[in-house]
Parts: sequence; C-alpha cells; structure tokens
Amino acid sequence: MRRLSFLAPLLVLAGCAETPPAEVDPDLGKADGDGVSVGTLEHTAAGVGILGLLNEPSTDVALLDERLDRRAAENLIAHRDGPDGVFEEGARGSDDDPFDRVAEVDDVYWVGYAALRALRDLAFELDFVPGPNGLLGEYDGVPFTVEEAERALYHANYLSEDELRAIGLNATMIESLVEARPIPNIGVLAELFFIGPATLEKLRDHGRAGPGGEACESHADCGELSCVGVPSEGFPLTGVCRDTGPIDGQGEMCLADADCASGLFCSALTIFDEGFCRPEWMRTTVEYGGVASIPSVPMTWPTAHVVRVTGLASVPEDIVVDAGFEHTAPRALRITLIDPNGAEAILWDGPDEPSDAVFDPRWSAGWAISRDDEVNGDWQLTVQNVTGEGEGRLDGFSLTVSSRWD
Repeated sequence: MRRLSFLAPLLVLAGCAETPPAEVDPDLGKADGDGVSVGTLEHTAAGVGILGLLNEPSTDVALLDERLDRRAAENLIAHRDGPDGVFEEGARGSDDDPFDRVAEVDDVYWVGYAALRALRDLAFELDFVPGPNGLLGEYDGVPFTVEEAERALYHANYLSEDELRAIGLNATMIESLVEARPIPNIGVLAELFFIGPATLEKLRDHGRAGPGGEACESHADCGELSCVGVPSEGFPLTGVCRDTGPIDGQGEMCLADADCASGLFCSALTIFDEGFCRPEWMRTTVEYGGVASIPSVPMTWPTAHVVRVTGLASVPEDIVVDAGFEHTAPRALRITLIDPNGAEAILWDGPDEPSDAVFDPRWSAGWAISRDDEVNGDWQLTVQNVTGEGEGRLDGFSLTVSSRWD
C-alpha cells in the first residue's frame, strides 16, 4: 500500500496550467460547478489525499493511467516533475512544481470533474486520505487535524454572537465571521479579515474533550486519568485515556448542543424529544474511507464494512450513519448496521420501501439497536444488492455514536 511520504503545505499558491492547443476550449472539463468540484475538495481530507497522491515520488503516469485519461495522467506528472522530468522527495529541484492546492490540480489541462473524482477515489484506496486525527494542514501557523478543522468550522458557522463573545472573540471578529457565513472550509475561515491565529485556536479548542486521548489497555497506562472504552473482543483491545471527572451541567436536559455548558454536548436527540448534556468525549465519529463496488447481480449474502469504536462510555445513545452511495437502482439495495453485540438495524430495505420513499443515505438506527448493549467494538455496515438491478458503489461512510454509562 502506498503511504503519504510528502505533503505540500496547503496554503501556498502556486503553479500554472499546461497550455492547451489553440483550437480547444481551455475550460473544457474543468471541475467547478460539477458534483465533485474544487470547492468541495479544497482544504478537506479528500483534497489533502489528492495532493499527497500526486506529490508522492512513486506516483507515475502508469499508476494514474489506470484511472485517468492518459493525457491527464501525463500532464499531471509533467507539471509536478518540471522540464527535466525528475521529481525527488525532499530534493525539490529548481524546476519541480509539486501541487499545493486542488485548484492547481484542476488547472492542469485534461483534468476536470471525472479526473478529480478518480483521483479522490484512488487517494482513498491507497490510504493517502488522513483520518479524523490526521493532519489537515497549517492555517495562519495553527495546525489542524481533520476533526479539529471540522470543529472550528462548526463553531464559526453556528455559535451565536453571545457564545462567540464568551470564548473570547471581540465585536470586530464576530462581525467578520457572521457576515461571511456560511463559511465553506477552514482555508476560507483562516483568510477572513480580523481572524488570526489566536481566534483560530479558540474556535478549534472550544468544547475540546480535555486532557487525555492516548490509547490504553488499563488505568495503569493513564496516570491520573481513566482508561475508558476498551472493547471486550477483537483487535486491538485498547481504549482511550479520559478525564471522567464531573462537569457542571452534566446530565441536564437539552434540545441542542447550545443548551449545554462548555465541554458538553446534547446527546440522545435521535431517540428522545429531549436530550441530556454529556461530556464531549462521550461522542465520536469514525470513518470508513474505502470505496467498494456493488455488483449488478443478485447477492446471496451482503458485504460488510467494519469500523471500530473505542474510548466511549458503556452503552450507545445516538447512532447515525452518513454514507456515500452512488447507485443507479437504490431500490435494489438492503443496507443494515450491526453493532458489536450482533444486533441489526435495517437502515434501508429497498425492495420493501414505500413507493414514495426517497433514498437519502443518512440514517439513524432508531430503537432497532439496544441502548443497553456494549457500544465499544466493531460496527458493520452491510450492503446487499437483493434483486441484482443497477450498478454502483459505496463511497465510504461515517458512523457517529454518542454514549452514556449504564
């Protein structure tokens, strides 16, 4: 498996597009405005994966030619290597031009929507896309993991003016944020007027789960903290060091995260009309980044895609799946979620869905999965083409689970 060994800084603006023949529209095939666009990839984990894939010295025309038009593959490598046709990690010859932004990739002639999509998929398959704890990049000198960037962006877009003031932002900073909403990505956030490193850190760190986070096998690994969420079976049998001390407001009723004090979130709203304020560490999102084809034949057995949850309290509350499905006949599919105890929730049963049902691959498991069983361990998303109609694929998914002590 190819691994990321070189990642260009995300905030450098560089590069020129290859010049197309005069008789061809230079904008032909550009990605902007299509489903997988520069706007949806820039400053995201998938975008970092594309840059890492293209800037990996072992990536060559032969590899890219398996997925792209050969002209796109050749132009991408030529752009990166420069006139001498040589690109060496770390050496950076004077004519080398590694890719610094997704927009620079899109500027290469013969690269458009289809090519960006293929590059994104290949980056996932070859493990170039960072997970939630992987480095997304540095913005205004502040490092952000994928999860930290998502947290900062959420706070920038959704905290009220009073909440922004409470975490230390002044009126000028707040006005800059509110006027820019909706802010699409962390790169745009970092470039706003009056938003500097200190503000980015406050948005990143607000609501952080506190000390801990290291993997552990027992309390002895955590010093004054507790080792929480070790699965009862599977591999690895490790949990996460947590500060399990009480937080003011913990357990109070809520209708939204904003109803809870700092360090808490509102849990169980997918199963009750009112939720409960829980410590931030009691919620996690795990991702499955693989791409799996769904064959156009009747499947006797479903395929299973596994993610591992660790570091939570003992039993689940919210259980939400966000999946990336592309399929020409979704009514042929049956999709289920299986918890670590073997309980199964049918998320979508295409052949038996009502005629007016809309296939929207964001589901809550509801009460089909017990809220008194173990939350930590292996969760499986299963996919079955029951009737054999259509064709498509699963484009990865995320599982968000909140928890409580039983």
